Amino acid sequence: MPHEIFELLRADNTIYANRTLAAAIGLNEAVIYSALLGKEHYYRNMNQLDGEDMFYATASDIEEKTTLTQRQQERAIGHLENFGLITTQVKGLPAKKYFRINPDTEVILKLLREKPKKTPGGGKDNNSDSGSNDSDTSGGEQPEIVQESRGDGETSFNKTSKLVLTFR
Repeated sequence: MPHEIFELLRADNTIYANRTLAAAIGLNEAVIYSALLGKEHYYRNMNQLDGEDMFYATASDIEEKTTLTQRQQERAIGHLENFGLITTQVKGLPAKKYFRINPDTEVILKLLREKPKKTPGGGKDNNSDSGSNDSDTSGGEQPEIVQESRGDGETSFNKTSKLVLTFR
């Protein structure tokens, strides 16, 4: 029976976020970053990125994928830009927000290693209206991040944790 419940709840209603990244930059940021990575991956595979390797996503698209409101999205997207993980640009008529994922793995590795715990610029926690992001959301010691270069030219990252949120 538990396996059936697991299968039922994870089907098409799962939000993925890296737990180590969430601890470093905030849960909302990690959830949106994961959703944007998925969207970028889809557009890249469909050969639909624009000439600047950008893709668009509406607030309603992101809310559908993450359950985050437009205000939460705006705050988290601003933080992702400040962390250097993404860039955004408003283009076209009607205007749409376009996103580019920073392909430099060193940026994300630095965040994972340093675990800043606060928003860029020293502001408040980005996932609530009060309090700080000083709690360890992993329930224990954070895993070490190891970058490995494989012989085929690909880079892999080992020993990262995942946080999986399921909504019904």
